[in-house]
Amino acid sequence: MGFRDIGISLRPNLVVLNSTQMPALLVEAGFIDSDKDNQLFDSKFQAVAQAIADGIMETLEGQAVSSSAVEEEEPEERHRFPMRPVPPMPPEKPVPPMEPEELYRVQAGAFRERQNADNLLQLLENDGFPAFIVYQDGLYKVQVGAFSRLSNAIAMEREVREKGYNTYITT
Repeated sequence: MGFRDIGISLRPNLVVLNSTQMPALLVEAGFIDSDKDNQLFDSKFQAVAQAIADGIMETLEGQAVSSSAVEEEEPEERHRFPMRPVPPMPPEKPVPPMEPEELYRVQAGAFRERQNADNLLQLLENDGFPAFIVYQDGLYKVQVGAFSRLSNAIAMEREVREKGYNTYITT
């Protein structure tokens, strides 16, 4: 994409990587230390984000992720992988309306009083969850996330429940 490729470095001793209860990855997508680099990053932002997402999904869908594979490597050993060319983004054009996709959401509460829903929403947001309120059937429903894959909703439900909230998955 025009950035200098400095390869991949396994660094399992970083707190952001080893203090999680899930697989973790730290991505540095360029060093924005000049106007030229900044312009390059801005012009390639969507392609960079898509390449990161594609790489993560290929890894997660292609194999089980475990920390034991990382622990076998030397911490500072460098690995170089060939970069896949990223096809240019097609021009945006209107997309015909589609049938709404069924999304799975984690529900943490349903209230007749808006203030109760707002209180729970604040607690969830303070704990870092992407929470929101939906008004449906006369109730203010406090929900977290909206996932097209049930497995992602299940993972989020476990995380929310581990923080002490009562949850269930809804569509």
